[in-house]
Amino acid sequence: MKHTHEAMPPTTADQQTQHNRDDRRWMSISLAVAVVLLVVKLTAFALTRSTAILGDAVESIVHLLAVVFAFYSVRISQRPADRTHPYGHAKISFFSSGFEGLMITLAALYIAWEAIAAWIRNTEVLRISDGLVLSMVVLVSNLILGFLLLRVAKRTRSIIVRANGLHILTDAWTSVGVWVALLLVHFTGWNRWDPIVGMLIAINIFVTGYRLMLRGFDGLMDRADPAVAKKLHETLEASCAQWNISYHRLKFRDVGDTLDIDVDLLFPDQMSIKQAHEIATDIEQAMAASIQGKAIISTHLEPAKHHAQIHPSKQGNPGKN
Repeated sequence: MKHTHEAMPPTTADQQTQHNRDDRRWMSISLAVAVVLLVVKLTAFALTRSTAILGDAVESIVHLLAVVFAFYSVRISQRPADRTHPYGHAKISFFSSGFEGLMITLAALYIAWEAIAAWIRNTEVLRISDGLVLSMVVLVSNLILGFLLLRVAKRTRSIIVRANGLHILTDAWTSVGVWVALLLVHFTGWNRWDPIVGMLIAINIFVTGYRLMLRGFDGLMDRADPAVAKKLHETLEASCAQWNISYHRLKFRDVGDTLDIDVDLLFPDQMSIKQAHEIATDIEQAMAASIQGKAIISTHLEPAKHHAQIHPSKQGNPGKN
């Protein structure tokens, strides 16, 4: 006998609709800001010829492409389940994260190439004061927007909005690097500080891109989160001990906006279906309370002795087989 329990976070349908609207609205704002800041950075590069600023601008071009893709992904992820996608469309968020990470990584490689070329040419940095002013505008804008996006993502539980917010905060650190480069050139007169900082910016961007790609790959491959697994096992062991039953075959995966959980519960053979169902429901509620966000929990109710007879290889530790 199989029983499924859908656990929702403490939000109403109207609140979830509002969360979806907030995600789309803030991604629209992020897209608009990305366009404006890209123009600012390209202007700063035209004035200064700084490799560090060029790296910042190239990263912004990639970021703009990623935001466009993420904006589209938010709309797709919020579509309900249908016949061809019975688990919904939220898993596109992992693909979006991986795509953004790939674009960032490619940008990092280009920035590193330009930094090496600038070191060889010993390119002179011009109009440093203008570059400092424009970089400060970019820095403050990205800090404000990045933290706002992370705040929205925490409330709406959007992986896409969170990835975008982290990318923007990384961009803010890039602007800090630009400032450091320009100040070092200004006070020392040594132009090669600029490509040195440009290379450091490239390394920082590369690490961020790699992490985003890893996050997307893990999600698409249904990699289990050890922290979630530990919490679920602890909850099941405590609940099963309370009811003097056992469990095995715990499986779960993140489908983007929902945790899909399956577990087999083993009951005494003489127990009625009604009582087993009541206990299973209690355990499902305990599991739902132990994790954050939405979850669909499916329990398979089995008679313990009969199960051991027809599956003798499954004997042993009933909790983690």
